[in-house]
Parts: sequence; C-alpha cells; structure tokens
Amino acid sequence: PHYYLTTDVDVGAAAALLEEVNAALPADEAVALNDLIIKACERATRAVPAVNASWLDGGVVRRYARFDVNVVVGVGAGLAAPALVDVGSMGLADVAKATKAAAAAAAGDDAPPYAAGTFTVQNLGAFGVASAAPIVHTPQACALALGAVVETLAPAPDGGFVASPKLAATLAADHRVVDGAVGAQWLAALKGLVEAPTTLLL
Repeated sequence: PHYYLTTDVDVGAAAALLEEVNAALPADEAVALNDLIIKACERATRAVPAVNASWLDGGVVRRYARFDVNVVVGVGAGLAAPALVDVGSMGLADVAKATKAAAAAAAGDDAPPYAAGTFTVQNLGAFGVASAAPIVHTPQACALALGAVVETLAPAPDGGFVASPKLAATLAADHRVVDGAVGAQWLAALKGLVEAPTTLLL
C-alpha cells in the first residue's frame, strides 16, 4: 500500500558545486550528481528519520539508525541494486568511490549476493525518462526515482525568463510506515539540500 510524491528539484547549484569539487579530483574519482543526491537522501533522513524504517511481520515498524542505500544500476540487459553501507559516515568523494565500486562488482562474474539496504535510489535520467514511479522493495518503506535533467524556464526577478536545470524526484512510500505528511517533509528536506548543497560538504 504505497503512494507517490513528486517534486521538481533545481540542480543548478549542485552542478556548479560539483564542477568545483571535481576540478580537484582525478577524472576517475569524479563525483556525479547521483552521488550528491544519495548523500542528500541520507541528510534528509537525519531530518526526517521516520523514512528510514521497515514494516515487519506482526505490524511492527522498525526504524534504523544507519542509512544503507540500494543504488539501482544497469547490468547487461538487466538491473542490479548493490548496497552502500552507512552513507552517513561518507563524504561526497567516498560516496562516489563506493558507488563506482558497487556498480563494477555488480557487473562482474562474481557479483556479490543482493544485500537489502534501508532505502533505494534509482536514476533513469540517462535514458531520457522524465519521471518514474519506483517500486518499494520489501522490507524497505521508501524508494526514490530520479528523472532526466531538463532546462526549464521560470520567471526572472527582473522580468522575462531564466532557464534552470531541473529534475523530477519521485518518492514512493509505504503508507503503513510513512504517511503522506512525513513523506512530504522528507521530500522537501531533500529538495532543500540539493538546491543548497554546500551543507553536504560539512
């Protein structure tokens, strides 16, 4: 019994921050927008911890202190969702390294068995998908899907219009664990963190 909430997120400030961060890193260690959003998900969950939870047998809700995220990646003709463990202990560069390592391991011949995190993130923007409704994987309570970054026109303060890069972020949540108000609070926290991303460096 899950529901969906979608918001548009301006990623202009995030792109500018990543350009500055990546200028100091080797090309093979570059931090992607997806890495930044994964870190923002962890920070948003600190603000709204009810999202980092599971529905267990007997109607028990279990909340987790640690944020472990399954990141959906393409593997051949299919998908895999390797887990990044304890994202709260990682900086942006650490998240980038862990994501690359997890994706490489999932694509290998000796891919590790599936490990369930406490949250799932899938980014379909590379396929040109504008938005998506993610599937919540039991026993998790939430999953986030990201769409493609598109230039969107918005009114400028001094008149006329200005283009800004935005993507659609859709949260799917199990209503037994996370009601609509809590889901909306979490999504607003995520939007705020991505649109003012310097706090993610702290």
